[in-house]
Amino acid sequence: MASAGLLALLSGSAYAAPAGSSAFPDFDFDFGAGYWYSTGGNQNRLYADATKAEAVSALHYVDQRTHSGELYFEADHKSGVFIKGFVGLGGVVTANLFDEDFPPETTPYSRTLSSVSGNLQYATVDLGYTFVNTMSKSDPDKPGEQTGFKWGGFVGHNYWHELYNAYGCTQLATSDICAPAEVAPNAKAITEEDTLNSLRLGSVVDIAFAPGWKIRGDGAFIVTDQANVDTHYFTLGRIPAPGHGMGFQLEGVPTHYFNEHFSVGVGGRWWRLWSAVHLSDSGQLETYNIDSEGSFVRAGLSY
Repeated sequence: MASAGLLALLSGSAYAAPAGSSAFPDFDFDFGAGYWYSTGGNQNRLYADATKAEAVSALHYVDQRTHSGELYFEADHKSGVFIKGFVGLGGVVTANLFDEDFPPETTPYSRTLSSVSGNLQYATVDLGYTFVNTMSKSDPDKPGEQTGFKWGGFVGHNYWHELYNAYGCTQLATSDICAPAEVAPNAKAITEEDTLNSLRLGSVVDIAFAPGWKIRGDGAFIVTDQANVDTHYFTLGRIPAPGHGMGFQLEGVPTHYFNEHFSVGVGGRWWRLWSAVHLSDSGQLETYNIDSEGSFVRAGLSY
């Protein structure tokens, strides 16, 4: 179910370049670019208090389709120390917003539908160490001719920023909120903006299972700080809501090395985060669930 993303850290330089082939003979370098197609959404729910006994409202950004481009890099030192990372930029080409308001705060119950577009930016950098390395080459001059595996751990940082703009408003329940023709289809009704900065603690495994073939798995537990701004243009205005949470980020990709430098990989990525905000001025609790998963393709160079 959890397919997930392109180029990230997944390129691994498990195949070392021949000694003396670069200005940095103690390092192996891997870098490239790719494309990530992702689906998912962002859902938040507001409760009357911290007990979650009474829901006040909920925003469900669903059916999201996003196209992103990425750049990635990795540098491995012969000591076992490595650094890897990636940066991405994408656009939300389609999504829907279901906005719910519950009795007794809103009577009768309201459920509206709006169309959504938006964008996202993200970046990750990890510093780690390879604890086990059994990689071996049948020919030292052909980095793709390797078998064995590498296993290491890392600590890193992930930045994630997403923005949704919801347009129009169609009432799907019996409420008079968004009565027919009250909100034009092209009128901006709500903007949701989330910025998350997360600590990553994870592990990475490279397996060269056949000459010219490698598979990488990369997983991280994350602890995140979230800065959320929810703007309702026709009602509540701008509502900042900073919070804290946790989650995980998983990636996997098989890669084929066509020669000693050029490779292509196709893989997946699944990111999920949960966070909560205690609104001190009202005593209310707001919870968030952000999910993104998809498939990617990337091309890289190794030296």
